[in-house]
Amino acid sequence: MNPYTFQSSQYLFNALGNQFTVINYFNQINSQNFRNLVHTDLSVINTPRQGDTFFEEHAVFIQSYHLNNQGHLGYEAWLNLLGVVFDADPVQYKEIHKGTAYYHASIFALKSNRFLEGLELMDYGFTSDLKTNPNAISAPGGLYIGLRYPQRGNDWGEGQKLDQYIREVLREIPVFGNRHFNVIFLRSRAKKYFLTRRSGSRRSAWVSLLASFLSKKEIQRFIEVTPDYGESQTIPKFDLTSLCLILETLLTYSPEGKRSEAIMINNLYQALIDTKLPQVRAHRQTVYNGLRNLSYSRWIRQMDRYISMYGLEVVAFSVAWILRNKVNHIFLDTRVELNLYNKLFDLLAYAILISLKLLY
Repeated sequence: MNPYTFQSSQYLFNALGNQFTVINYFNQINSQNFRNLVHTDLSVINTPRQGDTFFEEHAVFIQSYHLNNQGHLGYEAWLNLLGVVFDADPVQYKEIHKGTAYYHASIFALKSNRFLEGLELMDYGFTSDLKTNPNAISAPGGLYIGLRYPQRGNDWGEGQKLDQYIREVLREIPVFGNRHFNVIFLRSRAKKYFLTRRSGSRRSAWVSLLASFLSKKEIQRFIEVTPDYGESQTIPKFDLTSLCLILETLLTYSPEGKRSEAIMINNLYQALIDTKLPQVRAHRQTVYNGLRNLSYSRWIRQMDRYISMYGLEVVAFSVAWILRNKVNHIFLDTRVELNLYNKLFDLLAYAILISLKLLY
């Protein structure tokens, strides 16, 4: 007896039978017959629950990769299926609820150590759930984005893996010696301020922050397995730009930012500094003047000198102030020397976490 309600999943059930192999599955979902049936199925999906049912029925077939612990195949299968659904009807694809598909695809991405892709897909799923589910923060996608994870089931281990990954990043960055800056701190801020129906831009900044941490970890892993990657080598600077924008978003949408009439980001920095960090106000211009005329090969030594003189907060916010408008200009190449990248990343991330602590 065929247990499925949608024609495309009924078709797979009959076509695959006892010949469920990876090749056979991919051949079937890319066949014209299957695509035609998907188009028919999409025409009768009118509610979020129906969209969930459609993808849950297809999840049964892809779960075989889950059981065999072949995360990369499950990940590719979900992306392939989503592509087929989009091609069948791009307009209806945008309308149907895809939270289930994004969640399963994310889990397979995590299983295959594609942490950045997994995080992004989980955010897509959570954003989709927010539109229809008032309790989305307690649904699996919300739990993952909030670093809280389901406590049971087949997907529990993937959450623990992601959690451990972020813990390692926090431990390995020297400026995070502040005991407040740990996963528990991040989790509490996420639930209260960043994972609500109205959080919008703040949620995007939150996910970008986690993605930046994971990206730094990926760079570290790459260097570990490439021993010939010398200290003089360079790496992409996109994370620095991302961290600047994350800090700007956190300042703009914070209670202090909303109360301020400031529009320009320099004024938002000033609003924060005036109310919460007077020590930065006292020395920011000195740090700014001292760095802006130096060659970048001398920045690390000078930043360390300023940290010993004025403290981390002063240097972190001063550097963030400089880089926000200049990061795309001061590094004329698209790559940054490794030691300088690590130093700037640490300082920008520290400024972000200080902002989370003081403003949220």
